[in-house]
Amino acid sequence: MKRTSRNHAQGFKVKVALVEIKGGKTLTGLAGHFGVYPNQVSDQKQLLQGSATGVFGAPKL
Repeated sequence: MKRTSRNHAQGFKVKVALVEIKGGKTLTGLAGHFGVYPNQVSDQKQLLQGSATGVFGAPKL
């Protein structure tokens, strides 16, 4: 039986990325804890860090 891909909610992805940024666990440990692949954890971390500046809006001149 072929396993179908899971679509995780955005909140879940943010949670995983924040835990990765916070540190304390290995990438493999986090992936096992959340039931995702290690590359997904690092991808979510990079996405969060790349888009974090947009949270606070454009700088005012």
